[in-house]
Amino acid sequence: ASMGFYDRRLYARNLHAHIVLRSQAATFLETFHIQGAAHSVTNAYGLFEGEDLVGVLTFGYHPRSKEIVLNRFCFQAGVQVVGGASKLFENARRDMGFKSMKTWSDNRWSTGEVYKKLGFKLSGELKQDYSYVHPNSKRRVGKQSMKKSNIGAPEDVTEYEWLQEQGWTRIYDCGKKTWGWESV
Repeated sequence: ASMGFYDRRLYARNLHAHIVLRSQAATFLETFHIQGAAHSVTNAYGLFEGEDLVGVLTFGYHPRSKEIVLNRFCFQAGVQVVGGASKLFENARRDMGFKSMKTWSDNRWSTGEVYKKLGFKLSGELKQDYSYVHPNSKRRVGKQSMKKSNIGAPEDVTEYEWLQEQGWTRIYDCGKKTWGWESV
């Protein structure tokens, strides 16, 4: 029987979860997460089938509010792990002892259902936003990094005009959802 998008189906009860090195999580996320690794990771958890890392969940602190943030979560391409998100999250919650956290889902890729299943509550919807891409780069660059003060744009030129002259293209997303989790 075809599993559609997935090549393999695993069950979390048959796997083990534990802390992994941030460098190991980063390598995994650069390979399998559409956004690559997060910049600010304090804790990383992996889900293993024997020695094979099949899933990663990472946490960090929000740069302004200092709240704990679930900043990346993914499995190997083509692998469905039934109960995997719960197993990773519960192990992290037990080990780290956090009382609350937040995360976001990007409407281009997800409805955020996985967060709802983990007990997160929808706390806000963010309108569409933009970032930049350049033909010589593999990644999108956020608008925060492209402020006029960061890119050497002349006073009489807008950020957009300056970046366009440099070969950058502005692209828009579909908005995001903000999710909050609190222990009961």
